[in-house]
Amino acid sequence: MTSGQSQLSLHSSNLSRTDLHDRDSTGHVPALRVDIVPHSEEPLWRQRVMRQHLLDFSDDDPKSNAIVVDPVVEAFVGQLMPASDGDPIARSSIWDNIRGARFRAIIDERWHLGGELLERQGIAEPLLGYWAEQNRIPGWGRSKLGKDNGHNTIEDAYFDVAQTRGWMGWISGAWEWDVGIDALHIGAGRSSAFLSQQAVPSPYARASFVGKNHRTTGWTTRWMSTRRGPLGETAESLLERTRAVFLTHQQFIGKHWVVQGVYQFSWETTPLEVPEGWEALGMLPGETYQPHRHTTGMEVQFHHSLTQRANWIAYAQQSFDVGTKERFIPGRESQVFIPLTTVLGTRLNWRSISLQSEFVNRSDAHCRDCWGYLGISNAGPLQSVHENAGISTQSLWNNSFRLNGQASLHRWQFSALKEWNNIGEIATAQVEFLVQPVWPLSIALGWGRVNSSNPILNYQQLTLGVRAGILSWK
Repeated sequence: MTSGQSQLSLHSSNLSRTDLHDRDSTGHVPALRVDIVPHSEEPLWRQRVMRQHLLDFSDDDPKSNAIVVDPVVEAFVGQLMPASDGDPIARSSIWDNIRGARFRAIIDERWHLGGELLERQGIAEPLLGYWAEQNRIPGWGRSKLGKDNGHNTIEDAYFDVAQTRGWMGWISGAWEWDVGIDALHIGAGRSSAFLSQQAVPSPYARASFVGKNHRTTGWTTRWMSTRRGPLGETAESLLERTRAVFLTHQQFIGKHWVVQGVYQFSWETTPLEVPEGWEALGMLPGETYQPHRHTTGMEVQFHHSLTQRANWIAYAQQSFDVGTKERFIPGRESQVFIPLTTVLGTRLNWRSISLQSEFVNRSDAHCRDCWGYLGISNAGPLQSVHENAGISTQSLWNNSFRLNGQASLHRWQFSALKEWNNIGEIATAQVEFLVQPVWPLSIALGWGRVNSSNPILNYQQLTLGVRAGILSWK
């Protein structure tokens, strides 16, 4: 299924979902995505375990009935150091530990399913601590903070978080169906104008119709807020929920062009009361309404094969809030389509080398409570926000420009990243040695550095660790 997705921690490259290797450039993950390696025929058990799944309960014909289980592990330790003389950050140790298991199965050749259960604890470096201190981890969701009445600040953050994913899919003719818990991605990049790889997993039900040169997909999902609802029969009020519906259509035009249109409607499930001052719009004080939002937009991609083994893609995404002409963001003129998120990127794959650049701008129109209406001075009725567990479903940062690359040589993999965002400048480099290719299992050595105007977020680090079942995405 998937692995612990997209962290900020510098000690390893960003974690990714294994099913990202199956998705196409539009971000679509197929309903059937089980990849099972056949039994190894090696005579010795220690040779077999290095060439197959950890636990394999498959029939002789794995295409009809198969069940495999693999470990998901990451154990890193590192040393945190000042970025330069005079920096206030103290030399200290950090660590990160992910542990769990993933299973994949095929039943009667028709049903494909998979899932994983993960736990994660650690002492975060300050960049990840920036989020942990807010009780949230990108790609994971709400987390616990602190230990023994301490370890609860950005520069010393102990976090504890768990994650469950799962899915089941089947195909009938041109139709595909799947249900599960995951963050379905939209677009060719890491960030997205609609739904990114950093989004927190959520339950979903999806259906797709696939034609020769097109595909139409719709799904419904539910997000969790960080706000507490009214106190009910439980000792502590439940977190508010937001429901969302997505509809996408991808058109593949010749060999070079892909156009993807997206529509999204989201609404909060907790009714709110209308405040005074909205009678001119037919909204009486005391009436209830549910904050909602209509979002639309599109992505355009250009593909080109430079050589037989070199492929280049350029992509652009733009999303819009769809309102009425009376609604506006203070300081802007009234408009129906208000820009939300812009994503521009390019990627080159040549042999075992991958290079990517990506620019993201997320406007202030994502706000929940800063809307107004013409002729009315106070804030308008609240709008739903594109967040799950306090993490944006589109981009972690308001503005960012990212360069990253990977290269593989036999069992060695080298990766580097440089990013400028509203926190500061981030640089990482990592080298991995692949020990077991099926899980996969590797040993990794990493270096990272953050330069920021915030002294706490101005440091560098060295890390060493082992990882299994966690893949770096391109």
